[in-house]
Amino acid sequence: MKVFKFGGASVKDAEAVRNVYNILSGFPDEQLWIVFSAMGKTTNALEKVADAWMNCDSAASGLLKSVESYHLDVAHDLGVEDEVVMVWIHKLESIISKAPLSNYDEGYDLVVSHGELISTSLISAFLQKNNYQHSLLDARNLIITDHTHRNGAIDWQMTENRISYIQNEKSVSNLNKVFMTQEVLWKVIRSRWDEKALISALLFLHGHCMPMK
Repeated sequence: MKVFKFGGASVKDAEAVRNVYNILSGFPDEQLWIVFSAMGKTTNALEKVADAWMNCDSAASGLLKSVESYHLDVAHDLGVEDEVVMVWIHKLESIISKAPLSNYDEGYDLVVSHGELISTSLISAFLQKNNYQHSLLDARNLIITDHTHRNGAIDWQMTENRISYIQNEKSVSNLNKVFMTQEVLWKVIRSRWDEKALISALLFLHGHCMPMK
């Protein structure tokens, strides 16, 4: 098993995404886990959205519109349907249309995590369009942490069990050797971790890490 980690600069535009496809195509018979960051500077952009929303600043909508435009431009260049991006943009619009949360860190995680959800959905759609077989997995179903937002402690045993179970289930049902997931995500009982945590969780099972920055 090999683990690839593609940072934001590695998936910053359509050309970079095509390069990802070329790299992955060079390992046709390998079992791969592929971890993606948000595209380009999307995390920074969504941090501004989160901060504006949590501070009741009306600029949040305009900042989100910039995130939308950036990803739609990439989608159009790759020949991917707008809805792949817009499903997540609509979720973000719904979030920031409501009153901000009382816990700043929780609000931050809720907004900023969408960068990886957009990037993996978009990249997955492009790979499918090019007949690259893989399973897109939600990292929130893989990494289990405590309730601490932005600095959650990982339950390694539960995480190992979850990854092993999903990996075996998907491999058997789809005869699939390639799994794609996100670097940073949030959920009520899960929170933010850095890229090393997810990669470590996968390597905790076995394998070799090949970071692609």
